[in-house]
Amino acid sequence: HDVTEDSFGYVYYTLSGTQNNPTVVEGYTNTPGDGGPFLGSGCLRRTSGNTIIFKHLDFENNNGNTPAFFTSGGMIYKCRAKITTGTQVAIDLGEGGVLVDSYAEGPCASVVYGRRSIVLNSYIKQTASSGNGINLDCGYRAGQAIGNTIVFTDNSNTGYGIEFTGLNVLSNSSSAINNTIVGANIGIRAKEGVNAGGGAQILTYGNIITEC
Repeated sequence: HDVTEDSFGYVYYTLSGTQNNPTVVEGYTNTPGDGGPFLGSGCLRRTSGNTIIFKHLDFENNNGNTPAFFTSGGMIYKCRAKITTGTQVAIDLGEGGVLVDSYAEGPCASVVYGRRSIVLNSYIKQTASSGNGINLDCGYRAGQAIGNTIVFTDNSNTGYGIEFTGLNVLSNSSSAINNTIVGANIGIRAKEGVNAGGGAQILTYGNIITEC
């Protein structure tokens, strides 16, 4: 593994793995597996592949030009990401990334962004006066938001709890299921119309949308 840190404190990983043998990057207090988080400032930067699992990592970024997590697919599991300034996303899942049981916060354009990605059972906190909770760019493949809690703390916010984009070329159904969205301007938004010839749709059920 190639790990470097630049002058801003951004941590760059170049990792590899396979579907049958993924690389696991896990934070810990004393020994791997004890559940303690790694506390870092700056950014966990892009990896080289999508067969990486990040666990128990806690990053806070006070540089508004870079996300706390900026991955290229893979899975982020039980991690914490916080942006304190700027409009960058707190977590950029890249292409085909999965976010599970995690926490993300910031005054972001979108707190979590993913292209053809899945966001599952996570807590998303949007603190800006504009910006989205989760932005899923579906483009030809599905995006899923399931079981998340998305909270907007600024009553004047003009953003969306969950926004689906790239739907005009969607060929697989995307979904927003069993999410709780509080305080957004609009709870769930499909930006473009779904291609009528594609047979795809946006499935939405079981969502609680309040103060939106």
